[in-house]
Amino acid sequence: MIEARALSETGRADVALEVVANIEGREVERLRGDILWKARRWRLAAEQIEKLLGERWRDASPLTEVERADVLRGAIGYALAEETIGLDRFRQKYLPRVADGPDKRAFEIVTAPFAASAPEFTEIAKAIAAIDTLDTFLRDIKARFPEANTAVAPSAGPATKPSERLVTGSAGRT
Repeated sequence: MIEARALSETGRADVALEVVANIEGREVERLRGDILWKARRWRLAAEQIEKLLGERWRDASPLTEVERADVLRGAIGYALAEETIGLDRFRQKYLPRVADGPDKRAFEIVTAPFAASAPEFTEIAKAIAAIDTLDTFLRDIKARFPEANTAVAPSAGPATKPSERLVTGSAGRT
């Protein structure tokens, strides 16, 4: 997953997607969305984000900050792809989830018909694009592989302070 993320950052989206083709999990779904977003494959990115969100639109609990950003990214992706059917479906699903939240106006703007050419849309799209998904990616990796967070490298020998190694030399003499 880290390799795929790095490949994506260097503009090699197709190779990045191949690297994670046989890996499953929520964090991989997010990574695929990020790869497609970075590659400006708007429709595919929006579809991947919608897949990541799954049935979240049915849940009455408030969206988290990350989910709200995902919802806006999905809507922006559909709008940039001029995918009106996907955009309408997305709007119907998520308007009730954002109606009372801080992103209501932004969501209304990005899901309005033919909004992609409006100056307000451009401002919102730039703000959403500026959100660094690397932190979320790293959090997801840590959640998937908790043993990596606590792993300690094996010691090559008895621990000594650098000053002790300089004083004693390699043979242990002072």
